[in-house]
Amino acid sequence: MLANTLEEILNKSDGESAARQFLKKNPALLLWSFVCVGGHSQYLLAEFPIGIRYRADFVILYEHSGGWEVYLIELEPVHDRVITKDGRPSKRLNSAISQINDWADYIETNQLQVKQDLSDWCIRHDLLGWDSPDDSPDDPPNIKDPESYVHFHYHVIIGRREGITKDKRRKMNQGRRTAEIAIGTYDRFLDVARNMDYNETHSNEPVWLSEIKE
Repeated sequence: MLANTLEEILNKSDGESAARQFLKKNPALLLWSFVCVGGHSQYLLAEFPIGIRYRADFVILYEHSGGWEVYLIELEPVHDRVITKDGRPSKRLNSAISQINDWADYIETNQLQVKQDLSDWCIRHDLLGWDSPDDSPDDPPNIKDPESYVHFHYHVIIGRREGITKDKRRKMNQGRRTAEIAIGTYDRFLDVARNMDYNETHSNEPVWLSEIKE
């Protein structure tokens, strides 16, 4: 089962590379961990370059009637501390937040280039394979259109849910600065994996983001 395999990986992992490889091989799990409806088109990219200095572990693109939602995801180690004993965001979490603010600054000042890069990568490197055109530069996703609306979301995934109280979760989000940064744990993926396993064996109902316990 998907959830059992993922849980075993998370329990044994010190860093994030094993979890990253698992998610890369199971892109639908990653998609439904952040997107709650089908939309017109969905793409999922791994190790997407943001300029020449930065790289996002994963990017999810979801098109709807109003434009595009783009989720840029940074993975941190599975067992890293999220909040210190004195209730402050950990050094690792603060570093991730700082990095994502650098992403946001770059994207804000280079949005047309980033949109072009996203369009190119959707053609060449999409992991889902649901909506990719036939590798034709004449039929790229319309996200590169200068007039297309794009809303960028930023996520840090770090640590596990166990031991994170309501107060600690509040403190997790105090470190946000310029960008809209959401902070979650790897248990987010476990919740969706369990729902996907259940749906595969019991029904054809979709997995909804609202079912996640984070």
